[in-house]
Amino acid sequence: MVPNNMAFKERIQQMIAETKSFGYNPTYFIRMVQELGAVTACKQLINNKKLHDGLCRLWKEGRLDLTIENIILEPQWANLFSETERKSARDKLRKLSYKGE
Repeated sequence: MVPNNMAFKERIQQMIAETKSFGYNPTYFIRMVQELGAVTACKQLINNKKLHDGLCRLWKEGRLDLTIENIILEPQWANLFSETERKSARDKLRKLSYKGE
């Protein structure tokens, strides 16, 4: 089965629920997902060279596993993001010394 936007959105909603469980409510990102859709919202953040607030907050929490950068690198989402976007995600995670789980 080829992953689609709906399955990806469900994965993002799962991540958001988990961040809320430890007190982080990513309101700006939630609004982006509502307005743009999960894939487009993630693409906008990934394509921005700046480390976004959510990434920095999850780094401080020691939860880089919950970042959109880490999620888009999951193999099942490879068809939704270009190799350039996936490289940008890897580069951002490397800047924060994250090597994955």
